[in-house]
Amino acid sequence: MLSLLSVADETHSLVVGFETNHPGDYLEKIKIGAEYSYLQLLLLRTGYMGNYDERGFTFGMGIRKMVASTQIRLDYAYQDFGIFDATHIFSIGVSY
Repeated sequence: MLSLLSVADETHSLVVGFETNHPGDYLEKIKIGAEYSYLQLLLLRTGYMGNYDERGFTFGMGIRKMVASTQIRLDYAYQDFGIFDATHIFSIGVSY
């Protein structure tokens, strides 16, 4: 993943990335995504996958919180899978 843009200060952060793959037996595939962070607490994400059979736009959000010396993270993501309908992903992370 190539980071095209990375901007940060104490309150806001924005990262934009791009990835491409050119297999010999299929069209070139691209992925582009962005993540915005507010106070390193609330994260908003969006992306697009091009030249995939059933994939397209994605979006999600996350919350990070330090509790004592442990970071807790809650994430949600949505991905459109065309004829297979949509996928909703929920995750919980803990790091110390």
